[in-house]
Amino acid sequence: MLKKTALILLLLAGFFPYAGTAWATAECCCEPLTCKFVPSFLGKLFKVQERDVVINDCYYWEDEKSWQCDERLVCIAEIFALDPMAAGKYDFQNIIVDGLCTLHFSDEECAAEHVLGRGDPGIAALRQFRDDVLQRTPRGRLLIEAYYRYEDDLLGAFAGDPLLMLHAAGMLEKIIKRLDRNPGGGPELYADDITGDALILIEALGRKSTNPKFKTMLRRIHSDLKTKALF
Repeated sequence: MLKKTALILLLLAGFFPYAGTAWATAECCCEPLTCKFVPSFLGKLFKVQERDVVINDCYYWEDEKSWQCDERLVCIAEIFALDPMAAGKYDFQNIIVDGLCTLHFSDEECAAEHVLGRGDPGIAALRQFRDDVLQRTPRGRLLIEAYYRYEDDLLGAFAGDPLLMLHAAGMLEKIIKRLDRNPGGGPELYADDITGDALILIEALGRKSTNPKFKTMLRRIHSDLKTKALF
């Protein structure tokens, strides 16, 4: 029932310039995921029974045109695909979820390689951080998803501002140096030099953008950076 797809990937918790060539792709896969739906108050009146839905596939949140690698959202999307009348039957605040959904990435050239060059050893550190840290926390996964959703806004900003692109590249180099010392990132990724560069970058993107949703996302990241709660 779920639809497999591949989506252009804007990688990691930095912003990377666009060079107009191939990008890495990703799938949000649940292997497997079991969702137990319990009847709502209305559902109980109509004697709706509990329902288990098993998902063992990859998912795309089509309405938003963006990845939603969140187990609860995947469960809700699947029950509506199976039963369009599910809204009145089940209690969506009390879904019992067993299993995990994770992002799976291709080996195609990624955005960071447009900055650092293909084969740069820093790419491996970035990918390890993405897989081992970012996608294992709710905030980290939301951060990855946000870059999919607002990719056009990010690429448009870099296309018209090479200095901003260079600023992002410099920030990325600093992140890689920290990851070389500690692949898990840790407090070093919130060091003043990286945080300062990131805040300047976010503020510049906010000034350039006319997309209110993108601006809202940038404000959230800006706030999380200041409180050291980005991932």
